[in-house]
Amino acid sequence: MWEAAHDGDEALKQWYLDQQKDVPVWPEEHMEAEFPEPSLFSDLPGWKVDQFGNESIRFHSWLIQREVHRNFVRIAGRLARWSPWLMEPLIRRADAEPYYRQIFVLSPADQA
Repeated sequence: MWEAAHDGDEALKQWYLDQQKDVPVWPEEHMEAEFPEPSLFSDLPGWKVDQFGNESIRFHSWLIQREVHRNFVRIAGRLARWSPWLMEPLIRRADAEPYYRQIFVLSPADQA
């Protein structure tokens, strides 16, 4: 289930090495630790679990590679602050399969 995200992290790590940049700690942590499976949340009495994907792998890789450039970070930050109405539709387009991450939302189950 998580192979594509793992492969994406591996490719990002290699990109940093190819660019002769310091590799952040998080890609290495992702390489070492397995992604949690949805079954981790399957036996939680009294809780309802919703799961949804977030951020395409392709967009994630593109964004991480751009974040090493200060001008990109500065401009993107300003756009997000000053023009959220412009940024939101663009960011929503980045929510596509295959997803980089899965989000699990736990809420109390109805007590009927």
